[in-house]
Amino acid sequence: MTVSSTTAKNTYLGNGGFIFSYTFRILAQDQIKVEIKDVNDVITTQVISTDYSVSGVDAQSGGNITFVVAPDVTDTIIFTRNVPLLQQTDYVENDTFPAESHERALDKLTMIDQQIDEETDRTIKVDSAIVGFDTVLPTPEADKFLKYNSAADAIESIALVAGGGIAAVVEDPSPQLGGPLDCNGFNIEFDNGDGITDDSQNEHLLFNKTASAVNHIEVTNAAAAGNPIIASAGDDTNVDLVLATKGTGEVALTGASLKVDDAEGVVDTNGNEHLIFQETASAVNHIEMTNAATANSPIIESIGDDTDVGLDIKCKGTGVARAVAGTGNYEDNISADDDFITKIYYESQAATQAELEAASSTTTFASPGNIKHDPGNVKTRCSCGIAGDINGSNNVSSVTDTGTGQATINFTTSFSDNSYTTSVTLHDSGTLIGTMTTANTGSLLVSSRTTGGTLTDPSVGYNVLIAGDF
Repeated sequence: MTVSSTTAKNTYLGNGGFIFSYTFRILAQDQIKVEIKDVNDVITTQVISTDYSVSGVDAQSGGNITFVVAPDVTDTIIFTRNVPLLQQTDYVENDTFPAESHERALDKLTMIDQQIDEETDRTIKVDSAIVGFDTVLPTPEADKFLKYNSAADAIESIALVAGGGIAAVVEDPSPQLGGPLDCNGFNIEFDNGDGITDDSQNEHLLFNKTASAVNHIEVTNAAAAGNPIIASAGDDTNVDLVLATKGTGEVALTGASLKVDDAEGVVDTNGNEHLIFQETASAVNHIEMTNAATANSPIIESIGDDTDVGLDIKCKGTGVARAVAGTGNYEDNISADDDFITKIYYESQAATQAELEAASSTTTFASPGNIKHDPGNVKTRCSCGIAGDINGSNNVSSVTDTGTGQATINFTTSFSDNSYTTSVTLHDSGTLIGTMTTANTGSLLVSSRTTGGTLTDPSVGYNVLIAGDF
C-alpha cells in the first residue's frame, strides 16, 4: 500500500457528538495523538481505551475516533499522526526480497517525514533570502525577554529594566504614549467601575456596566461657533439623559442659562408637565423668581429691558386664577383704575361659621356654602296654598294643613334654636292677619285670623320668611 495523501493532522470544533473522523493513514492504533483544547486554551492529551477508541487502522482514507464522553461544544479537537521514530524492519541476508514489509517500512518513513513537516510548519523561521543570521536562541534566563541584537544578526536576552521597551509596559505603573492612541476602529474596554484618572491617580471619569446595555452616551466636538454635544443614543427610539447626583448634591449651572426648546419644559417622574416655556421672537422682557430668607416672601416679578413691564396671568378657557393664601391675611394692592378682568379670590379667606355668626371680620368673605350661617340672612322661605301645596320655597321639605286657618312649615335643615325671626303674610283679598303661632327648631306653625282672632283660611295661602341660625 502507498501513502497517497500529505494530510497528517485534523482539527474540529465540538458539536455535542461522540464520533469524529481522521483522514490520514495510520499503521497502528497508538500512532494517532488525540488532544482536546478547552475554552481556556488548556490542551489535554486523551488516553486510548480510557477516553476514546480507534477504527480504520491501515485504511488509506483513515477512520474514526469515538469518544467515551462527548467533547464540549466549546472544545477544539486535534488529531495528529504520531509514528514512533524507529526502524523495526529486519532484512535477513540471502532471503527472498520482502517486498511487502519493505514497502510498509517506506510508508512508515514517509509518515515520519509528514509528521516532522507538520511540526516544522509550526516553527518560527527566517526569510530564505536572509544569510548570516544566527538562529540559535540564548540560554533561558529568568525575568528576561528576547530581542534582536544591535547588529541584527542574532537574538539575545535582555533584562526587564524600567526605562523602555516591554519593561515600560510591564513595570511602569504610569506608562506614557509617544503619540496619539489610534484605536483603528476598535473600542477601549474598561472593567466595571474603572475609567480615567489624573496624574495623581484621582478619578476623572468612571464607567459602570449595565447588563445587556443597548443605550449609551455620545460626545461630539464642535468647530468654531459651534457647541460640543453630550447626547444619549442607542437602539431604543426614545432615550432619556439622566444627570444623577450623589446624596443631596445638586446639578449646578455655573455662569450659564439652561436652554429649553419652545413648548418644552419641566416634567415630573411620570413625564407629566410641571412647567412649559413658550418662546417669543426677539424677547426682551421675562419673569424672575427670587427665593427668601426667614420671615420674607419669595418673589415672582416681571423684568426686562422695558421701563415698565406688566405681569399677565392668563387662564385656559373660562378658568379662574386663584391666589391661595395660607392661614394669614392677604393684602390687596389693586387700585381702582386697574384693568383686572380676571377675578382672583382666596380660598383660605372664606369666613368660618363662627366668623359669620360674629359678623365682625372685614378681611374674609361669605362663601356660597357658608353664607347660611349668617343670622341676618333669610334661611327659609315658603309660598304655599291652604291645602299644603308649595308654590316656591327654600329649606322647606313639606307643608301640612293643620286645620282651619293653620299650616305647619317643615324645614329641610333645622335651626340651632327656635329664636329665629319670622314674617308671615297672606295671599288674601280680605282683612285677615297672618301670624306665627308656634316656633320649633324643625318646623313653624302659622295662622290666619280675622281681626277678632277667629281662625279663618286665607283665600289663597301663606307667604313665610325666616332669618336665624342653623
